[in-house]
Amino acid sequence: MQINWPTKKLGEVLGRIVGGGTPSKSISSYWDGDIPWASVKDIKEGVFELIKTQDHITKEGLAHSSATLVPIGTLIISTRMGLGRVVKTKINTAINQDLKALFPKKCLDTDYLLFYLRSKTEEISQKGSGATVSGIRLEHIKNLEIPLPPLPEQKKIVAKLEKLLAKTKEAKRLRAEAIEATDKLLSAELNQIFEEGKKRGWEVKKLKDLTERTEIINPQQEFKSDFNYIDITSVSSNRNSTPDANLIPIDHAPSRARKLVKEGDTIFATTRPYLRNIAYVTKELSGSVASTGFCVIRSKSRSMDPRYLFQVVTSSPFVDKVSSFQKGATYPAVADSVIFDQNILLPPLSEQQKIVARLDALSEKIRKLKELQQQTKRDLEALERGILERAFKNGRE
Repeated sequence: MQINWPTKKLGEVLGRIVGGGTPSKSISSYWDGDIPWASVKDIKEGVFELIKTQDHITKEGLAHSSATLVPIGTLIISTRMGLGRVVKTKINTAINQDLKALFPKKCLDTDYLLFYLRSKTEEISQKGSGATVSGIRLEHIKNLEIPLPPLPEQKKIVAKLEKLLAKTKEAKRLRAEAIEATDKLLSAELNQIFEEGKKRGWEVKKLKDLTERTEIINPQQEFKSDFNYIDITSVSSNRNSTPDANLIPIDHAPSRARKLVKEGDTIFATTRPYLRNIAYVTKELSGSVASTGFCVIRSKSRSMDPRYLFQVVTSSPFVDKVSSFQKGATYPAVADSVIFDQNILLPPLSEQQKIVARLDALSEKIRKLKELQQQTKRDLEALERGILERAFKNGRE
């Protein structure tokens, strides 16, 4: 059946577009209240419902800021970073300035609009502009052209898309479970090794007894020109990733650039939400300056293989234990002393080296498996895009 629906500019069929804001971070009474507060980090790729937020604000914070409270069932779109990501709220939530709440007129079904915007994610992302952080102007969103069938037809289209996409949604759910299970393989293997070690009577040592503290430096005194700086955002929660070191001019040294690192160090981010951002310092990164947001863990004992130490402190039991000591309302963090005060199992050096080799081999197998899993995930996402694009192509069969 040939269909040609009238086309409207999105701005013509939206009653309101509402932005938000951020309460002052310096006023603690504005934060950790009962009101969900959404930012870009809550708008996840491939997730189209907002059921919770990482941060919450108080009524006082809402009243003394430009943060906007939007009701259940509202569409929220990201206009800065994660461009084009859109969700439908399942909670009443405040939003910050990087998000926009969309309120359609009566002629436009909310779920129909959600599916339409999902079909335009790539186009919106490509239109993003900005030297440092990509953003998109409201004019771009308002000028998007949307096929506008009668409201009952919109609802039929929504029902059909829900049925079609339910299959890919289930396939993606199963794929996500497989990826999550894969992510746990290394920790499970390490936990098994630790259990074996306990039975074999391996020593238990305080981390502080096996490591040495690193000195705080002033880059302007330490270096004559540019230097490599590692910030906590430069490290991924992927334990096999290598951190990015940015070349920084001496006269632009960040105030947090204070910890000189060398090959074999482990750098452990101590501030939420980066607590799982832990990295091993390779030869190429030796001599870089790390942020004071890291705890630098350096082995001082000949009986400790630095690579074994890295495996221990990235294990889930270690990180979970450390995380339980977070303090602070606005920027929860753990002190370096908490990390150094943890107990670890210390097998003989030859056993440590065997463990590292065993885990390295498993890591390589996991890497290859995840490559295949990610390709399957991309295929499913491409299939979804194709379904949505065909649904909103005017004059389609």
